[in-house]
Amino acid sequence: MKSVLVGLLVCSAGSCFGSELPRGCFRSVAEAVSQTVGAPLVASGGYRLADVRRDALRNKSWAMVESCGHPEQPAIAVEVAGSVLKGESAAGVAVGPVVMRAGATVRLVRLEANVRLEMPAVAQMNGALGERVRVRVVRSVGDFGGAGSEEQVLVGVVRGSDVLEME
Repeated sequence: MKSVLVGLLVCSAGSCFGSELPRGCFRSVAEAVSQTVGAPLVASGGYRLADVRRDALRNKSWAMVESCGHPEQPAIAVEVAGSVLKGESAAGVAVGPVVMRAGATVRLVRLEANVRLEMPAVAQMNGALGERVRVRVVRSVGDFGGAGSEEQVLVGVVRGSDVLEME
């Protein structure tokens, strides 16, 4: 199915097999994927690499390829063989081990000059040391005559398996 999709994309541009392609555009999706991100978008024919998306969980990269002949159409995601593309550094895709799991109860901490604020929260996503993670803080609103609870989503930096530093 992948080869059928690529064949369909190559034939759909119309002018891609005819005359010389504009600068920054390539005859096929495969040629566009092998290039560096950020080539200029031009008016007609061929394809260009618009962006590269990295899925660290599945250890895959996806090239977002745009049609130069039809810039109004959405980009097409093409899985890239190999972990590093031309123009992408291996250090940029390295991910540390996950130390905080989604759904775990964690301590959200804020340190100031004379104050240490600490509250329980629930992690909403997995995180490695130093990564930013969303957490959900639930507090009771019954303190002032009301009933129930109120939720707030905050972001913190993972400092340990159950500790986040509030930003």
